[in-house]
Amino acid sequence: MATVILVLIEIGFYIAVPAGLVWGWIRLLKSRQSQPTFLAPSLAAFALGTLSAVLAIGATLLTSTATAAPDPSLLRLYRMGALLSFMGIVLAVVGVCRPGPLRWHAPACAMGTLIFWLVAASGE
Repeated sequence: MATVILVLIEIGFYIAVPAGLVWGWIRLLKSRQSQPTFLAPSLAAFALGTLSAVLAIGATLLTSTATAAPDPSLLRLYRMGALLSFMGIVLAVVGVCRPGPLRWHAPACAMGTLIFWLVAASGE
C-alpha cells in the first residue's frame, strides 16, 4: 500500500506539477491583467513554487549521482526547497482571495512541491 502511494506521489510530481507549471506560465503570459497589484501574491507564490520545482529537479539529479551516505548539502537543499514551498503556500492563500490567472495554480504548485520535499526528506 505504501508503495502505491509513493508511486502516485511520484507520478503527481513528475507529471502533474510540471504540467501545472507550464499551464500556469502560459495562462499568465496570455492574460491581459491590468491590475498587477491583484496578481502580486499569486505571482510571487507561483514564482516560489517554480523555483522550488527547479531546485527539486537539481536535487533529483544530485541524488542520482550521489553515494549512499547522507549528504549534508542535499539535506540543506531539502530544507531550502521546503521553505520556498511553504512561503509559496502562505502567499498563495492570500492570492486565492483575489481574481487572477494564477489564482489556483499557485497553491497547487506550492503544495505539490512541498509534498515532494517532505517525501524526499523522509527517504533520506
